[in-house]
Amino acid sequence: MQYDAIVIGAGNGGLVAAARLSQLGFKVLLAEQNDAPGGCASSFKRGRFEFETALHELCDLGSTANPGTFLWDIFNDLGVAERIDWRAVPDAFRAISTAPGELGYDVRMPFGREAFADAMEEACPGSRKSMRTFYELMDDTAAALDYSNKMLGRPDDAVMKKEHGRFLRFAPYSTTRVLDAIGMPRRAQSILSTYWSYLGTPCDRLAFLHYAIMVRMYLDPGAYIPATRSHEISLALTDRIRELGGEVWLSTPVEKIHVKNGAVCGARVDGEDISCKAIISNAMPHAVYGNLIDDADVPSWERKKANARRLAVSGFVVYLGLDATAEELGIEDYSVFISHTGDSAADFKKLSSLEENDLSIFNCLNIVVPECSPKGTSIVYGTSLYQPEAWNGVSAHNYAHVKEEVAARFIADYEKTTGISLAGHIEEIETAAPPTFARYLGTPQGAIYGYLTADWDNMLPRLRTMYEGKGIRGLRFTGGHTEWSSGFNSAYTMGNIAANIMIPYLRGQEA
Repeated sequence: MQYDAIVIGAGNGGLVAAARLSQLGFKVLLAEQNDAPGGCASSFKRGRFEFETALHELCDLGSTANPGTFLWDIFNDLGVAERIDWRAVPDAFRAISTAPGELGYDVRMPFGREAFADAMEEACPGSRKSMRTFYELMDDTAAALDYSNKMLGRPDDAVMKKEHGRFLRFAPYSTTRVLDAIGMPRRAQSILSTYWSYLGTPCDRLAFLHYAIMVRMYLDPGAYIPATRSHEISLALTDRIRELGGEVWLSTPVEKIHVKNGAVCGARVDGEDISCKAIISNAMPHAVYGNLIDDADVPSWERKKANARRLAVSGFVVYLGLDATAEELGIEDYSVFISHTGDSAADFKKLSSLEENDLSIFNCLNIVVPECSPKGTSIVYGTSLYQPEAWNGVSAHNYAHVKEEVAARFIADYEKTTGISLAGHIEEIETAAPPTFARYLGTPQGAIYGYLTADWDNMLPRLRTMYEGKGIRGLRFTGGHTEWSSGFNSAYTMGNIAANIMIPYLRGQEA
């Protein structure tokens, strides 16, 4: 049996990569170890409720009338955009910080640049000038990255200096450093930085260009979610792959990647050796180099790079099926971000402690999809992040008890912070912790954001080296652990990029 390409893992990146290669006429096999496609893009049922597994909101999508930068075009080109019942998220977020002084606030922020700046000015008088400067730098970032992408990561230095000089001046610096430099007040910085937890890197270590481009992808086209959970996207892509002639094998682990003379030549899939010219892996390099490839075939550069990288955070989620409506409970917001410091660096430090971490995001699905649960009920889920070491002291003996304690603590904190009672209305409850994600996703330590995008391993050097061929020929990675980092939109985008990079190689040219 022989294929042009095997895609390992039907996560977001793997699904798009398989769809794109199938669309171009290549013979593709997508192998997924679980019994359903999607990875994090899935759903599950408990009692009367169907819960969203992981997606909070999808940025960079937009619509036909107002498309995002990449994602709408990707889905539209693949023929799946119109198959999905997209629902618009009404507002950017509600952010609550109980910190004292200027870092304490309770604000609701809308989508749209002017509306967002107006709300920021109301929350932090005197911030409008710095917000306008932020928008300018945000657009500079988009223009520079667009040029770099068109040049396949090898931009002409003279062009960069002439046309993107301001970008070069701020590109090396952190989000905090740049916001300080443009004179943004601390309260405005804190509010603007609310989305940092979607990337898992605090703003004093997160590259400004990374955060700026993400904010742009939210503010301009808004955010959306699928009506029947993110599994709707996964099923649409799976169906499309099969329509295009690709094969999708579920409950089928890839056990080994065969390498000959430094190039991929096949794989062992569910006990069967299959020939192929290329492999795109949705599984992380740690898993691939550690478990699927013989040590002698792993290039020393790739091994050193993988060992030098730091795993990003894992997650904790409590899923609640409630016996009252959102209106009856007093819930008005889709997303509520809760911090007790107003400082991403301080919150990040707390992620190493099981007891001290009190950062959370609570979502009520009914605000966007009113019919998502039975009449008279609602669905709420709370999410937090943890460093892997925070769970080191948890054993098989006390694991269930610890999960219950952590869930109860986050629910109580939400109730105290918002004044909304949840505990007395719980009909169904489920939790997911780092071991849950490690088991289902196959990621080391249950990392949900791949590798920490900070310091030397931030977005810019990743993008600049994206087209370099120092690894095994015919092997590329995709998903939320790659160049665009974490997030559903990033994973989908990287699936498309990985496939496009592989096309010349499959056609007899070097990738």
